[in-house]
Amino acid sequence: MDVEIPFFWQFPRNCCESASILLSESVLLVYPEKQIYFVRSRLDSTIHIWIEIDDLVFDVTLDQFEKYDAPVIGGDKVMHHNRFDECESILYENEKAQNSWFPEKEQTFKEVAKSILGIA
Repeated sequence: MDVEIPFFWQFPRNCCESASILLSESVLLVYPEKQIYFVRSRLDSTIHIWIEIDDLVFDVTLDQFEKYDAPVIGGDKVMHHNRFDECESILYENEKAQNSWFPEKEQTFKEVAKSILGIA
């Protein structure tokens, strides 16, 4: 599959938004009723994004920061993200609606999510 997802060539650096979108789309394929929250935050002068589901953190690019050595999959918010400032949480569906570049990439994200999950 030849696809272009913004900044993925640098994974895990500088692709937290795209990685969070891809993870969200993957989760929604399996659990369409889940409410996913898109969290935009700041660490020093860097913007960082992850998702939260059922009050658990899913941050697949956290290890891009020196202070962290692994991604977080279903972790505790306080334990893993207490160093981040200015956290803004928004329902994923609302984030998609206001994201300027997502509409043209939506189908790509959905196709890649299906491919990851082995869904035809």
